Amino acid sequence: MDPEPRLPPELEQEIFQIAAQDPESILNLLLVARRVHQWVEPYLYRVIQVSNSPRLSAFLRAMADRNPPFLAAGPRSVFFEAVPECTEALGQEILAKCPNITRIGLTVNFGGPVALAALAKLHHLQYLTASIFRLFPLAEMDGRHRAFARITHFSILDNPRSTEEEDAIFAVIPDLPVLTHVCFLLLARRRSAQIRRLLQMCSRLEILLLCRFNAADVYAEGYPTAKEEPRIVWAVTRTAYETVWTDWLRGAYGLVDVWQLAEERVQARLRGEGDVEGESPEWIVEDWETWPTLHDW
Repeated sequence: MDPEPRLPPELEQEIFQIAAQDPESILNLLLVARRVHQWVEPYLYRVIQVSNSPRLSAFLRAMADRNPPFLAAGPRSVFFEAVPECTEALGQEILAKCPNITRIGLTVNFGGPVALAALAKLHHLQYLTASIFRLFPLAEMDGRHRAFARITHFSILDNPRSTEEEDAIFAVIPDLPVLTHVCFLLLARRRSAQIRRLLQMCSRLEILLLCRFNAADVYAEGYPTAKEEPRIVWAVTRTAYETVWTDWLRGAYGLVDVWQLAEERVQARLRGEGDVEGESPEWIVEDWETWPTLHDW
């Protein structure tokens, strides 16, 4: 009988890598043994916030020192914060060296043709949170750009201020080839007619998430009811930057986020439950007060 029975290495590796998906456990796992350190270290960089932080500094050292397989096994989600440290050159480098990214959040420092070219090379990118106007000039918006080829979930940061801007955004969305989930994060003006038209044009769309700073009588504004159009979900965002990006981080870490809540709302309606017969929709309130927040890392 083996005095020190051990699991097969492949099974042991799988167990530790599953455990490493909990960010609060990974630092302890790194200390277990050398082989465990090698297995789980890439998980330390699964979510990258490009900001002024020791965590980013550690990742940049790893990016400079490690081989391509390590970087391919690491980052899956990258948030380019609105800070001076987030430069265009750094954004290009991160996306070029980390090919398996699935989720990206863009703010003011990384956009335009440079960002589009970098996004187009990511063959696993599905979740994008960004301003369309910071990616394209108004007259050149292109939903069929290669950067959007695999995007299924698009959270749009723009709040159009003119009819021209409004028409441009609503025109580009149907052209995204595999899009199933759209979120307007800063919906201030009444756009019920455009929303109805968008849903008619996008039969593959599963969820249209509409956010405002306060709940309102949206049925009185002409928006479809939950029974008429179960794909529309309404949410309240308490503060724009903090709430949006805290929710983004929750999704990146595999926690409950607004997309999951919206999915549950739509599924309940399809079963004839929830607010499907209500005189007003039930609003999701994005008011996250638990980990993670923007300042945890």
